[in-house]
Amino acid sequence: MHSPTILFLLSAVIGLASGTIYWSMAMDKAQTQSDMILSAHSNHNTGLLYKLIPFGKDIDRYLADNHNQLKVHIKQAAEFENGTLRAIAFIRDDSTVPPKFYRAELTMTKSDASPTGYTMSKGYICHDACELGTKPLGFI
Repeated sequence: MHSPTILFLLSAVIGLASGTIYWSMAMDKAQTQSDMILSAHSNHNTGLLYKLIPFGKDIDRYLADNHNQLKVHIKQAAEFENGTLRAIAFIRDDSTVPPKFYRAELTMTKSDASPTGYTMSKGYICHDACELGTKPLGFI
């Protein structure tokens, strides 16, 4: 192969690899945030909970109505240039038999007060397809 071709292929591989790394890191951050929220809620640790979510907002009310019956698995996540994390999650609600399954779009914004560095500022159940939206960091 010619040198320009090799350089082009090498840069494409590096670009794809860095996108995968950003994607994986964002998924880990979103899963950690979700796990800590559910743990703080089930252990009645309101001091920690309200560093991870805003008090009295939609997520707080949703957790209050779903008494420790939720499991969250992050399926996709991306970090955006403004530092916002957005994720698509599968939620299992074990309060009914058989359990109910939902998809949700979650948004996390930077927060110095939070031990994770983020506050889950928005979350809603998707009735149609969930989408992460605009171009995240690390993707071309």
